[in-house]
Amino acid sequence: MPEENNPDIKDTKGRSTAPLSYPVSYPHERTLLSQSISCTCPKCGDYPLFNKGFFNLSVKGTCGVCGLDLSKSDSADGPAVFLIFILGFLLVPLALMFDAWVSPPLWVHAVLWGALAIAITVGSLKPIKSCVLALQYRHRASEWGGDQDRKNGSL
Repeated sequence: MPEENNPDIKDTKGRSTAPLSYPVSYPHERTLLSQSISCTCPKCGDYPLFNKGFFNLSVKGTCGVCGLDLSKSDSADGPAVFLIFILGFLLVPLALMFDAWVSPPLWVHAVLWGALAIAITVGSLKPIKSCVLALQYRHRASEWGGDQDRKNGSL
């Protein structure tokens, strides 16, 4: 194999470099928003992050594509706290404006805003949890074993 086509060429700092004609698999080219919405692995962006089931928020143990140990992830209450702030910021002013314009009975407020809050929570909890895990992976990679990947030049 000619030297310019060898993907194992080392640069001056000892990192592996590949010619531009080779596909680069890490890091993936997804933005944080698109990765969060698709709920995929924070390293490769190809493997589903959560176990089967719409209401199941448990993260899989290991990525089936890149082998990242997802069991090290710990989002704790972060996604729920973000949702509380987002829903409070969005729904309280809307409820106050709706009450000022329409003046419906109290039970209409309870049904309308309760159902809307539940729908937004159920629909956005997985993407927000995925976003928190991706941010943890990007900014605290040493806890995931990411420093080794960065030293080897694969990230």
